Amino acid sequence: MTYLAERYLAQKEEREKRKNEITSSLDYIKWLAEYTKTHPEFTNDFQDKKNAENIESLDLLYDVIDSYARDNYKYPYKTKWGYYYVLEYEGNYFKIGRLNGEYTIYYCIKTEKENYHTIDFLDIVKGKVSPETALIIFKMKKLELIISELSRVVPEEEIQRQVTNVYRKKINGSH
Repeated sequence: MTYLAERYLAQKEEREKRKNEITSSLDYIKWLAEYTKTHPEFTNDFQDKKNAENIESLDLLYDVIDSYARDNYKYPYKTKWGYYYVLEYEGNYFKIGRLNGEYTIYYCIKTEKENYHTIDFLDIVKGKVSPETALIIFKMKKLELIISELSRVVPEEEIQRQVTNVYRKKINGSH
């Protein structure tokens, strides 16, 4: 293996280790709840030497939330310049987001609950699957079985064409 490949794998392994640290204890989220009392908005390039490691870990927190959200069919809010999730922890609400430009900036904004769809940090820690997600998974498995049975007698291209047509009708509001 080349030096660059080894270095890349080591960095990736370190990132995964640090992401696991965020969800394996409540230290990071408790720090965030406390820190946002005096700094309700900050980015991962905010200069604060005392809290630098935690501030720089905003990208890891975003990745943790994003991974959990996608596994649970929850999607980020879209803005003109990026995406964010609303994270909840013990009555605290945070917009944890990503701004895309020449380079990516991650941010945290302490917010109020309002009408946001939130993701509870403790659900992430527990790996909780919502009832809605369980239903989606169940229906997807049923769909897989139906497609598998159909593929025995119907060409794959025809199944794909029919599924696409049904999907388009649903999106266009036709029944």
